[in-house]
Amino acid sequence: MQNQTELINEADEIIQIVDEKNKPIGSATRQEMRDKKLIHRATFIFLENANTKKLYVHKRTMHKKWCPGFWDTAFGGVVQYEESYELNAQRELLEEAGVEEKLVPLFEFFYDCRPEVSLWGKAFYAKTRKNLKLQELEVEEAVEMSCEELQQKIKEGMNITYDGKMCFDIFMQKYNEYKELIDKELPY
Repeated sequence: MQNQTELINEADEIIQIVDEKNKPIGSATRQEMRDKKLIHRATFIFLENANTKKLYVHKRTMHKKWCPGFWDTAFGGVVQYEESYELNAQRELLEEAGVEEKLVPLFEFFYDCRPEVSLWGKAFYAKTRKNLKLQELEVEEAVEMSCEELQQKIKEGMNITYDGKMCFDIFMQKYNEYKELIDKELPY
């Protein structure tokens, strides 16, 4: 269970703020970013179990400020000030899932739901044969689903984070193209 000190520390994290073209324009605390609804960056890492060929879909804890208790299609998080997408993705995958794996960059996208929240996201793909070590402060549980199973669950009304759903939808629109790249870069 997340304690008050950890909640305060997260609110004080310094976040990279960007404009509508994804150009860095400054920094803000995470709390200020939320309060002022500033455009920021985030990473999305689709993680596949290399043995079962299914994606890990995880449920966020109720302590999360963004979409508490929702399911998410990808691990990831908010990019800190002067942190690259790649460094953030590696850090977040290790923090949330407990694994270090090679990442294949897929695409960037603008999630624009102003006035509520707007962000530039970058999607990555990774495969693992390791057992996950979920960070209980952020991740309640993880289950495996094929892309088709996940699409069906979304159609049935599964509570998916809004930005995670958009990222997954973009991934599925060019699935064959991305699959070819992923199989080339991660042949196992």
